[in-house]
Amino acid sequence: MFLTVNFMLNQFFENVPATVRFQGLSLSLLHLLRHACANYSEGQHLIICYQLYELMYETEELRNSISTVSYVMNRTFLSRSSIMKILAQLKTGNYITMEKGILKAINNIPSRY
Repeated sequence: MFLTVNFMLNQFFENVPATVRFQGLSLSLLHLLRHACANYSEGQHLIICYQLYELMYETEELRNSISTVSYVMNRTFLSRSSIMKILAQLKTGNYITMEKGILKAINNIPSRY
């Protein structure tokens, strides 16, 4: 498969003028960027939910010694504000139980919201 893709790229670069290549690649990158941005918040939600389940599998001693936000921040590249926003939504919907920033329980988190 790699050889096929490599061959196709070589043919593309040999046969298409540089300005057209640049425009085509720019449009392709723009399309990928739009797609990534459209799915970004859903992706954040899934990442945070996964981290919440991971935190629940940690020992109770560890869970009680680290805030949920710190745990998620240390394991992802998400901003504190986006983590706090999603945790607040999950807490408001009674999908998670937290006390003083410590995760106490997970109550059937929806896969989408």
